[in-house]
Amino acid sequence: MTIMKLIVLFASISIVTFIAIHPEKNSGSDTSLEGFIKNIDLDKPSGYVILRGSDTKLGGFAKQYNNSDIPATHIGLLISTNDGLTVYHVNTEKNSKQSHLIVESLKDFSISEEESYLYLSLWKIKDLNTSEILKMKDQIRKFDSLQIMFDYKFNFEDDKKMYCSEFVYKTLTSIDPLKFSIPKSRKKVFESHRFFLKKDSLEFYPVDYFIPIQDIEFIAEWRHQE
Repeated sequence: MTIMKLIVLFASISIVTFIAIHPEKNSGSDTSLEGFIKNIDLDKPSGYVILRGSDTKLGGFAKQYNNSDIPATHIGLLISTNDGLTVYHVNTEKNSKQSHLIVESLKDFSISEEESYLYLSLWKIKDLNTSEILKMKDQIRKFDSLQIMFDYKFNFEDDKKMYCSEFVYKTLTSIDPLKFSIPKSRKKVFESHRFFLKKDSLEFYPVDYFIPIQDIEFIAEWRHQE
């Protein structure tokens, strides 16, 4: 193969990789969150971790305890099938069954009239087969039957109360505890948060806890541009 052919091949690979990681760049001049979502093309069937960032008071609280500088404040799971893209997440809001486990479309998760989201990213759970995706769904159904409440006190032992990243951790480890297990983070609680949390330190899973796990890989992200 000539040097010129090698250069062309490398350039082609680079372009494809760039579009895959940043699909919003492939949508003309539309760099909005809506444009990003519209141009997402995910494998089917497959599973993903999804991160969202907002500038709400609770979001700012969560972001201060992240392990990285990613501006994420909330986490959920996305399952991609021929029926569509469905997001599962534990939120401070309740659904019609008075549970804090929310099931909604990617669009509803990502776009809100009440909140302005500043960040969205997708991370693929690698090599999930159909039986593992069904196992994930089954575990989510089990959690849904418990009528989950949001856990403001970060008590990991109570499956009827969860915070968002705890839900993701427990769901993934139900598929493969060895592959998806990771130690909790231990962080000092900011003085301004101690009255609410009633503790000086937290042992928990932050929103970005999963990043060191090799079987979860970054796919795409969108960030609000000023």
